[in-house]
Amino acid sequence: MVSAETIREAGYKYDQDLQTWTMGGDSITGGVKMNFVVTKIHECDGTISLEGAKPARSLLVDSERTFEV
Repeated sequence: MVSAETIREAGYKYDQDLQTWTMGGDSITGGVKMNFVVTKIHECDGTISLEGAKPARSLLVDSERTFEV
């Protein structure tokens, strides 16, 4: 999860009509893979979630990558 506030702080602006975050030629929308820096790890009843910062859209994200914590 990368919060809307964090995305705004990274320089993106939200376009309500297109439902897209944009910055220059870069855009983030639902279903788009993106890179981000993990800042917190949460665990609740066996479910793990990640909180992040420094979002950036990337065509190079490896969806099969695993992480050790």
